[in-house]
Amino acid sequence: MDITAYRLSKDIGIPQTRTSSILKGERPITADTALRLSMYFGTSPKFWLGLQDDYYLEEALNKKRAELSKIKKKEDYALDENSLSGKGIWKSMLRFL
Repeated sequence: MDITAYRLSKDIGIPQTRTSSILKGERPITADTALRLSMYFGTSPKFWLGLQDDYYLEEALNKKRAELSKIKKKEDYALDENSLSGKGIWKSMLRFL
């Protein structure tokens, strides 16, 4: 894809400084920016926010890897994928409190 930060910024109506800061990892993708990018590229806003969440998780993991490696999994409280959707996660979490 051959598009400049300037062109993208003009096309979606945001300042070029915002686009450049996002590309440099200095600024997050906000809900507003996600909506604009989704309209422009024909994707969903959740796609863009998901990319931002992935970035946050990767950064946190890199910073806390040693500390997190000391946490032992509590077998009695293991969650499965089905319990992590919708309200299921909140019900599961309340059982632990």
